[in-house]
Amino acid sequence: LFNAPDGLSRLALEHKQRPTAALRAAFLPSPLPCCSGGLPGLVMRLRQDGHEQLHVVGPCGVAAVVEAARHFVSWLHPRVVVRECTRCDPAVVYKDDDVEVAALWEPSVAWRPPPWLLPRDFQSPAGDGIVGASTQGLQKDSEGSTSTSTSTSTSTSTS
Repeated sequence: LFNAPDGLSRLALEHKQRPTAALRAAFLPSPLPCCSGGLPGLVMRLRQDGHEQLHVVGPCGVAAVVEAARHFVSWLHPRVVVRECTRCDPAVVYKDDDVEVAALWEPSVAWRPPPWLLPRDFQSPAGDGIVGASTQGLQKDSEGSTSTSTSTSTSTSTS
């Protein structure tokens, strides 16, 4: 499960969906309530259905969310295993018999795309030497920024 927003259990109940035994992990992109607010309700649903274990994987702060949930939702089962990931961790953050999940981090300011990812003959507007494969479809506007051009043109004539 990716993301567990507030109201997740209610939404599942409205659509007559129950988490099956195949639900073994919840991946939270952020400890903010918009991404993790439904975790306590999910754990209560899993407890009711007899699940044994749930892995919760996310960035720093996710363990605090799980610990805070324990203050108002008490559970012995399912066992909740928390893994907080950082950029320094190996890419694979979760692996079981069926799936392997790797973390993708937002690129840093210093990140440069590899040349094979850029269009042919591309040259960076910043003049930083990034060269790719093609500038077709790119044009500079009056402010010097690069934008994608379209082949549609309009003309007006006055008589």
